[in-house]
Formats: sequence, C-alpha cells, structure tokens
Amino acid sequence: MRVTSFAFAFIAVFVSFFTSGLVGEARGQGFVQQWTTTSQPDWTLGTVPNGSSATAAITAGSPGLLTLESTTGVLSGGAAAAVYFNSAVSFTASGTRVQAVINPNAISTTNRNVGILAYFDPVGLNGYGLTIDYDNGDLDLSRLTSGEASVIGSGVIPSFSATTTYEISLVISNSLLTATASSGGSSLLDFSANDSTYTTGFAGVIVNRDLEDATLRGSFGTVTAAVPEPSTMALASMGLVAVAAAARYRRRTSARGRSSVCGE
Repeated sequence: MRVTSFAFAFIAVFVSFFTSGLVGEARGQGFVQQWTTTSQPDWTLGTVPNGSSATAAITAGSPGLLTLESTTGVLSGGAAAAVYFNSAVSFTASGTRVQAVINPNAISTTNRNVGILAYFDPVGLNGYGLTIDYDNGDLDLSRLTSGEASVIGSGVIPSFSATTTYEISLVISNSLLTATASSGGSSLLDFSANDSTYTTGFAGVIVNRDLEDATLRGSFGTVTAAVPEPSTMALASMGLVAVAAAARYRRRTSARGRSSVCGE
C-alpha cells in the first residue's frame, strides 16, 4: 500500500437539498450543483499552510465552472492545499455517491491530483478521496487520515490525456468503495476496494500541487452527491458478496491443493 503526503487542496462542495443555486434533479438527500451563481455565502475557504493564499472562483453558467487557483508559489506564501466547504449536511452510514466533471474546459494547466471527496471531515482532515493523478493518469482511491493519504485502490485511465474532460464517481455502500472513470459517456475504468474506517462526513472536490509547482489550478463542472437509491445499494452489496464468495472459493481451492500435496 502506497502512502503519499497530503498536499491536497480541498473544495468541499456540499450544499443542502434546498440551498439556493442548486439546480437539476435531486433525489433524497443530495444535490446536483451546476454553479449557476457566484454567491456562496455559507462556504468557508481555508488554506494549508494556514494563512497561505488561494482563490475559489465560480464562472456562473448552465453548467458553470468552479476553479481553485493560487498563482503564488508555496514557498512564497501560496497554498499547497485549500479547503472550501459548506457543512450544512453530512452523509451517514446509509451510503453515499459522489461524482464530478473534472477539467470541463479541457485545459492543460490542471496539475497534480484532482478529484472528489466522500465522508470528508474538514477538521480532522479524514475521509476518502478519488483523484486523477495528472502526472501519470492514475485514478487513485485513498483513505485520508489526519492529512495523510493511503492509496487503497488504483488503476490507470486508458489513453490518458491532460486536456481531456473526465467524469469520476465514488460509491460507498457499507465497506465497499467503488470507483469509476469515464469520458464523453464512455466507461474507461472501474475498480473496488474494501474499507470501513469512515461512515459519516461531507462531499467535495479536491486539487493539489507539489512544493515546486509554480501554480495551483484545478477546475470542475457539475458536481453531484447523493445517497444511492436502493437499487444501486443492492447492486453494490451484491458486488461485495461476490468478492467475498470469490475469496472463499480461492481459499477452499488453495486448501485442497495443499491437502493433495501433503497427501503425496
């Protein structure tokens, strides 16, 4: 398991079901945020290191565009990480699905890890992150613990391009975490991991840079967060059962093999 330093910039984009500026269809507890207004009075911007500079800018539209940026170097006071969140609603152990459009304007200045958060705790910097690594095209699923990211699942996006718009999704059902990536409606990658460390928190989006990067910049289109519908939860549970069954089958097969060898 890889452990990476947590130089992420967080924009927790979580709003309640009836927040103004929320558009699109919402089902149950959740939202479809298309950035139709630049006014976000309930959100708070924080930066890491504390007091460093960064901006969260919204270009209103349908859908609109959200950009997190710092043009000042980290060693000159710019942010290596930023947090911008609304804590009005928290998802619980009933499950959550978070998805977002990444790099909707298809620019090449998006840098480092860009993606989404689930069950995020902005105080303890805990939760789960699903990010595209723009250095190599990896899709990394990470468990965040006090600002440290441990990768618990990963895959390579086929034919990755830094100027392509991607859609990524993270569905959590009990201890099963399912990650997907697509582009233009075509599925590119999916994988799952098991972890039950966190069961409550906010949804959001993230972007980071390394200390030597001149700028911090990441952009997002529509962001959606919801409690998965029962059919989705059932499918996820079936997947978890299938994983467990496969593991039991492998153990039985292995045990039979060892018995045969020992019996010879």
